[in-house]
Amino acid sequence: MQKETWVNKIQCCAQLAAALELSGWPKPGNVHRTADFADTRYEHYLAGAVAIGPAIARAASQGVKLQKGEIQTSDVGIGRWILQGIRDVKQWNEPNTNLGMLILMVPLATAAGTLIEKREFEIELLRKQFNHIVRATTPQDALDLYQAIATVSPGGMGKVDDEADVTDENTWNILKEREITLFRTMEISQEWDTISKEFVTALELSLGKGYPFFRQTYVSTKDVNITTVHTFLFLLSSKPDTLIQRKLGNEAAMQVSYKAKEVLEMGGLLTQKGTDALHHFDRSLRDSENRYNPGTTADLISVILMVNLMQGMKII
Repeated sequence: MQKETWVNKIQCCAQLAAALELSGWPKPGNVHRTADFADTRYEHYLAGAVAIGPAIARAASQGVKLQKGEIQTSDVGIGRWILQGIRDVKQWNEPNTNLGMLILMVPLATAAGTLIEKREFEIELLRKQFNHIVRATTPQDALDLYQAIATVSPGGMGKVDDEADVTDENTWNILKEREITLFRTMEISQEWDTISKEFVTALELSLGKGYPFFRQTYVSTKDVNITTVHTFLFLLSSKPDTLIQRKLGNEAAMQVSYKAKEVLEMGGLLTQKGTDALHHFDRSLRDSENRYNPGTTADLISVILMVNLMQGMKII
């Protein structure tokens, strides 16, 4: 396949994945096609889904160059493309709508770019390439990511140590002095942040656990919305959302996960009882401060959708 064709495909798959994840409804506690937050609307996320395209394309292009031996792995610039993606999104809206997914989609796009000459899109090979790429990240990649975090001021990924907050410019000096790579910062923050853990474990939860569930559900339902929502419930029931944990504590996050499991066991969108329970669950998670928003889980769904689309999934 020609480089431009392959890069364009990866870009379109990422953009469509972000839009499909956003549109899945009713994903409990999230913005979706029938529910907004007080300060963030469906249209904000929709704009973000389109705006991430150029950064994804650049990351994918770097993967092609890497496969052809034109650059070294440490020259990919994962942090640079995450930062570009955030800056592109900010041209269209103010809220933080895409940071979590960009942290995972950018290296995923690069990994996919390296598979340009493969006839079959194997998940384990994709994960292997992802792992190789993120482990070769540099201190500059970490600096770029921290600038992206400071730009959007999200819920926070915590600290590098007891004295270094990720949005504090003093932290950037510490990164330079200690030559701390992006992979190392993610290793540290994986204890309290699922996005970081996915980064260092080569997408263990999303592709190792969520992907097979998504595939099986889509084959049986032939409905992308049902599959998206059920996979969301499955992942949420499997692991408490760390965005909720940081806001409200582990007990509250565990209660949300238990409820997600309960709704899925009722049949979710496949039964009237499950559908009613799901809509009630969605309403119960909404407050003026969006404290019960399982936003991290939503980012993982975007990754799963992106990979399925790259494998040729068509919306039936």
